[in-house]
Amino acid sequence: MVGVDAYLITLSLVTTEPNVEFILSGAELVTEFNQQGVAVFDTNSLLLSIPALRVDDVTYRVELLLVTADVYPVSPSWT
Repeated sequence: MVGVDAYLITLSLVTTEPNVEFILSGAELVTEFNQQGVAVFDTNSLLLSIPALRVDDVTYRVELLLVTADVYPVSPSWT
């Protein structure tokens, strides 16, 4: 969620020695969703909080800080 809007996003994991980056590779505005357990983007702190990311049998909590907005604006207008 960004404000009151909800988006279905696709993040791509890019590994380039010695860095690991997530790149926003897609976004789509959604109108129907369950707010329980959704990821939230705080436009003040520029932090994306993902409460549960499951990989095999392990669940992670992920927080990503936006450090560059070269491709996508901080206040997205994807429709």
